[in-house]
Amino acid sequence: EFLVNSRNFLLILYRVCTIIIKNLYITEVLNTMNREQAMALIETSGDHKLLALMKAIESSLAIIEFDMKGIVLYANDNFASSMGYQASEMRGMRHASFCTPEFRNSPHYQKLWEGLRQGTAFQDKIHRVRKDGRLIWLEATYMPILGEDGLPYGVLKIATNIDEREQAA
Repeated sequence: EFLVNSRNFLLILYRVCTIIIKNLYITEVLNTMNREQAMALIETSGDHKLLALMKAIESSLAIIEFDMKGIVLYANDNFASSMGYQASEMRGMRHASFCTPEFRNSPHYQKLWEGLRQGTAFQDKIHRVRKDGRLIWLEATYMPILGEDGLPYGVLKIATNIDEREQAA
C-alpha cells in the first residue's frame, strides 16, 4: 500500500488531502467512486477514514514521489500506466527523463525545482514524455513534503491524465 509503512505517512496524507481539496481534485475522486465506496468513506472514522480516503485517492489519481534531487522514490500504477511504464521500472528514474528536452534545459525547469526546494507548490497543465516517446497532457500539482523542521525533503506530484480532453480540444 502507498506509503503505509512510511514514518511520514500521516504527514504526507495530510498534505496530499489539503492540496487535493484546495485544488478541487476531490470532486474528481468522488465522481470516480461507486456508491458503495463513497458510503464506506463517509461512514468510516479516524485512522480508518484517512486510510479509506488515501485508498480512494490512490486508486483514482496518478501519484509519484521524488526526492529533492528529482529521483523517483515511488510511482503508483495509475501514474506508471499513464506514462507507459510498470511502477517498478520508475523507481530511481530522474524527473527530467519525463520532460521534453526543451523544457528540461530551460530556465522554467530550473525555476520549478528551485521553487519546490524552497517549499513552494506548483500546479498547472503540463506536457510530459511517455516511455514510447509520445507526449501526454497532465493536470498536475507538485507539492513539497515538509519535515518536522519545516524544510522540504521530498516532492509529491498528483496528476490527472487529461490527454484525451486536450487532444479533442
